[in-house]
Amino acid sequence: YLCRKYFNMKKDSLIRRIVNRVKYILWSKTIFIRYVVEESVSLLKYNAYFRKDIDKEKIETELLIIAHSIEKGFSYRNPKETFAHDKIMTLIDKLKLYYSSFGDVDFLNQCCSIINFYIEVYRDNLNIKDIIDNYTSLVSMFDLKLENGGVAEINCEEICQQVKSIDYVSFIRSRHSYRYFRKEDVDILMIERALELAELTPTACNRQPQHVYILNGEKKDYLLDLQMGCKGFISEMHTVIYITINQKRYIKEWNQSYIDGGLYAMNLIYAFHSQGIGTIPLTTGAIDMSSRRKICKKLGIPMQEVPIMIIGIGYMENVARVNYSKRNSWKTYTQFLS
Repeated sequence: YLCRKYFNMKKDSLIRRIVNRVKYILWSKTIFIRYVVEESVSLLKYNAYFRKDIDKEKIETELLIIAHSIEKGFSYRNPKETFAHDKIMTLIDKLKLYYSSFGDVDFLNQCCSIINFYIEVYRDNLNIKDIIDNYTSLVSMFDLKLENGGVAEINCEEICQQVKSIDYVSFIRSRHSYRYFRKEDVDILMIERALELAELTPTACNRQPQHVYILNGEKKDYLLDLQMGCKGFISEMHTVIYITINQKRYIKEWNQSYIDGGLYAMNLIYAFHSQGIGTIPLTTGAIDMSSRRKICKKLGIPMQEVPIMIIGIGYMENVARVNYSKRNSWKTYTQFLS
């Protein structure tokens, strides 16, 4: 009897191991296809490193990177006299090709503002005569409307005095994630004010790759159903903000979209908090390629946009329950190296 029982236990254990192994293989295959193959295909298709000579947005990415490399040179302590000469000549030639192909004057104005600033600084230097001639040839092709570009000198002492008057510690400590709100919709002017403040978010080479979608009603519910992490309070959120990042704004830089997107999302959350609007950041980690296709089709969003975060917003109740989660001390994850 004991031998038979022992044999059956070994048999059951073997069957369980086989079943678990099969599950592991099937799940690994699913993970590999969904998160490795499909994401890799998306990168190859949309990253500006590939096929960048025929895609308008990818060409713009290259031009923005060149323009910013010139612009940031002015912010060095001691910029070299007439630095970036060859780079500016290259940029002007590429802008001519861009205009002849696409004719987007608004984008041209952005890049030309930086070149124009350069010329104003070094106009009396004979070494940039060819730049002036080439630039004049470029701007004669369209109606130039210069925007801010180059550098501005600021009084750092005044800035320090201004920020010292802000109780930033209380501001940071008073932000919480809310999972229920009052029933009325957030005033559209307050939403627009938060979006205006979030415009100041720093991004790589000032490429500003973010796209923001304000969702209500059926489309909001559809998105949250696929998010899969807020089943218990979907009805509490009357408005959500869906943040995505355009993959075509990056050349290689495989992870930079998530960095820029995270910076923008946090700034937007703080912008709402500064107006007394409650928020709940929701992960998009469960939105795989299949869900992305569904969302893009439903909302009319191009597939090149990577989901970054969903933010539920609303007016806070007078008294609310929030998670009082322990935060690890900075000392547990910080090292000073030299």
